[in-house]
Amino acid sequence: MESASSIRLAVLDDDPIFLEYISAMLGHDGDMEVTQASDGPQLLRALMADPIDCVVVDYNLGAENGLNIAETIRATIPNAPPIVMLTGGGSERTAVKAFRSGFSDYVSKRDLNKHELVTAIRAAVGTRKKAQSETIEAERIKKSLQFDNVTGLYSAQFMQERLGEFTSRSPPSTFGVLLIKLRNLAKIRASLGHVAGDRLLRDFAKRLNLVTSAGDLCGSFGDDGFLYLVDRDVDARSISERCHQLVRELTHQVNLDRSVVQFIPAIGAAMSPANGTDPGTLIQAAQQALDKAAANEEPFGTAFAETASSVEASSQLDASGSPERNRTEPSLIKERDERRAERRQRVFKRGTMFLRKGDAVIDCTVRNISASGALLRVDTYFAAPDRFDLLVVGSGSKRAVETKWQSGNDIGVQFLEGSE
Repeated sequence: MESASSIRLAVLDDDPIFLEYISAMLGHDGDMEVTQASDGPQLLRALMADPIDCVVVDYNLGAENGLNIAETIRATIPNAPPIVMLTGGGSERTAVKAFRSGFSDYVSKRDLNKHELVTAIRAAVGTRKKAQSETIEAERIKKSLQFDNVTGLYSAQFMQERLGEFTSRSPPSTFGVLLIKLRNLAKIRASLGHVAGDRLLRDFAKRLNLVTSAGDLCGSFGDDGFLYLVDRDVDARSISERCHQLVRELTHQVNLDRSVVQFIPAIGAAMSPANGTDPGTLIQAAQQALDKAAANEEPFGTAFAETASSVEASSQLDASGSPERNRTEPSLIKERDERRAERRQRVFKRGTMFLRKGDAVIDCTVRNISASGALLRVDTYFAAPDRFDLLVVGSGSKRAVETKWQSGNDIGVQFLEGSE
């Protein structure tokens, strides 16, 4: 029975007696499964029928030649197995021919040494497996580099390479370059923390991926930006309309714990070759358009002149619900309106949080409190544990609490029963 680690051999020799002899000799090793072939066509049929780890070929096959057989194998069989040559001549010249023709090793049939042949076969198979493993690992690394760990979209390196391919076309073609950013992400992170900021960035990227049109290409670019390439039906009007569409579809709200975060994109657009024919110039043009739009409190800007039809489309899109130009920006973060079974009393008392059985102590402010829970605020953001003890100044005793939510420096806790 063939084991998982067995070596599958194909042996070619035109001498039936020697073929039986060498097959029996190799088969006695236990982990070698031998397929016999008496000529080239029979060997090729065996290689195409079953996966073979190594081929042992006699050099002198009468009408055929071992070197020609090897050349035919490599030309016919994809990812051909390594080939070990057997020869009765044993000359140095024959060995040189073998290695120059791509044979893995060379063993003389004169006074054939089983150990030498088995060693040559195992070395050839081992070298091939190592090369295959390195190829698989290289492909895995290459694929992993195509995607960004935070957003899940194409990586900045991948997008830079695609942009380079677009600009190197001959003759030059027309395509659009859009830079997209999440407005005031720095303020969101400052309020809710970097972990929450990364969660929101992933949510924004997921939505961007869903609204990317077929044929367009979108991925991460820079620290917190995205690059969007439009490669078909490209003109000033279509790029402007695409920007309006993206603004409309990417503007939304996300609930995070007890906070409601408003997502508002900022977009800058450029076109090749109108605004440049190399990646650096196009990115710079798109960035300048984005900066100008942000300064004018507009949802997007273009490095090219918008047509009258696209301006008309802008008015229609604004009327249908997308962010209007020069409109006062809404609050980015709001507290969610939650109905409670009991009203909390607003207080401003000092409190102490005892973490890890009292090993760590953190001061806090108790901002409101009820019989069932309280709202705490800490001076410096940290990830609150699931449970800890809370001492409210003036209460005289610690109470065990459970963390129900955390939004930045604010922590909502519930008092545990029997903790008074």
